[in-house]
Amino acid sequence: MSYSQTSTVPIEMLPGIGRRTAKVLHRLQIHTVGQFKSMPERVLVELFGPSISAVHQAVRGYQIAPQPVKVKTAQTTISALPFSQRLRLATQLLML
Repeated sequence: MSYSQTSTVPIEMLPGIGRRTAKVLHRLQIHTVGQFKSMPERVLVELFGPSISAVHQAVRGYQIAPQPVKVKTAQTTISALPFSQRLRLATQLLML
């Protein structure tokens, strides 16, 4: 679906607009994608933070470059270490 043809589509149908964001937009009398599209981006960023820019730019027809996914590494706990390392660490802790 082209965003240029969505002026009367409810704002909730827009990917990236969740319940909370839609609720705030409704309080501002923004109910459709067309109304959202006409809002100044700086106002949206002030209200919702920088992540709303990608949604607004997509609605306005700008190409959005995919962002790399940030993968969190699991924190190493003592139980994740091999037994020999756990034993060495426990011995060092006992010597303190």
